[in-house]
Amino acid sequence: MKGLAICNIGIEDVAALDVKELLSQEAQVGKGFVTFDIASHADLCKLCYWGQSVSKALLVLEEYGFDSLDELEKKIQKNTLDAWLTPGRTFRVDVSSHDEIDTQDLRGIVGGVLLEAGAKSHVDLTNPDVLVHVFISGKKAFLGVDFSGIDLSKRTYRIYSNPRAIKATIAYALVRLTGYTGKETFVDPFCLVGSIPIEAALWACRYPVRFFNQEELAFLKFMSFDFEKHSEKDVQIIAIDSQFRNVDSAKKNAKIAGVNKEIQFSRQDVGWLDVKFKKGEAELIATALPTLTKEAHTRAYLKIIKEFFHQAAYVLAKVGRMAVCTKNPEVVKKEAAENGFIVKEERKVWQGKEELCILVFSR
Repeated sequence: MKGLAICNIGIEDVAALDVKELLSQEAQVGKGFVTFDIASHADLCKLCYWGQSVSKALLVLEEYGFDSLDELEKKIQKNTLDAWLTPGRTFRVDVSSHDEIDTQDLRGIVGGVLLEAGAKSHVDLTNPDVLVHVFISGKKAFLGVDFSGIDLSKRTYRIYSNPRAIKATIAYALVRLTGYTGKETFVDPFCLVGSIPIEAALWACRYPVRFFNQEELAFLKFMSFDFEKHSEKDVQIIAIDSQFRNVDSAKKNAKIAGVNKEIQFSRQDVGWLDVKFKKGEAELIATALPTLTKEAHTRAYLKIIKEFFHQAAYVLAKVGRMAVCTKNPEVVKKEAAENGFIVKEERKVWQGKEELCILVFSR
């Protein structure tokens, strides 16, 4: 049996790492997805419950290569999902893709194909028993059963938000790209609503990301699963922001997530990090840097970035690593170099249709 996990474009290796750690399986990487072997359906349940980098987890029933949607339609006719669309069960068809295609039309086409092919179930668009999902990437399509049923990239703890906050899956990717093991002193100096420190705490403390909304997972419609609780761990995670409202939002979100006791919160301007930390005390830094939105704000923006790297050069350990997410990579790289940092990795990631850049630095 084969599973498929959909993720943000640019963090496929992080999704593959989740699969390896949770399921002990090597994953094959595609554009915005990974595929992997599974021993049982419970593996997909586990990925839905614990995985922090994925948005969907599917049981793959068929895989097709195609050159046109007409050709794809003809190929899907060969599979009626008889084992899943049994009498009395309802189903709905969903279609997703990172490409520019008309998923609405394709959803109707696939649903019609399944019914014409002799599916014994009937359609229920609001509360189906089985979610049939077609995922398309380039000239490849996967037909399968959606075990998640919800967008796993969304977090129930994100009650208090901010327009500049990055998606939780990208926040988690930043955590993993620092090489965080749960033992290091981990700092986010621009925490906003707390996504990065919260994701770090969830992972380090083995706290299931779906613990508080497990009942929403689609696989519970057709199978049972043993939902494990988290194991406690002593961690050193510090969330900092210059604005009180952001620190307050981060605290409240962390409490909703169940990890507020694992994170230290502080309202501190980035220019005072050398007062809060001893030289080299921070072993890892991960943050989403402020964004330059208007040319009129260029001077203020450059001042913040300059001060951040000046302070980071003092507080970050000599063997420490730093991962930042930014929309202004050239400015960031210039200031980093002037403070003795080397770019170890640079990658583009996509948050919906928005392109971001992740930079990983060392001394």
